[in-house]
Amino acid sequence: SLRQSTVTELPFFASKVRLGKNGVEEVLGLGQ
Repeated sequence: SLRQSTVTELPFFASKVRLGKNGVEEVLGLGQ
């Protein structure tokens, strides 16, 4: 998913997310 992010200096970043009935339920984060 492409979403607004605070993970990097970029304003938007592709992150793995878990989707539910109302949209994003959890951002799964970056690996190690």
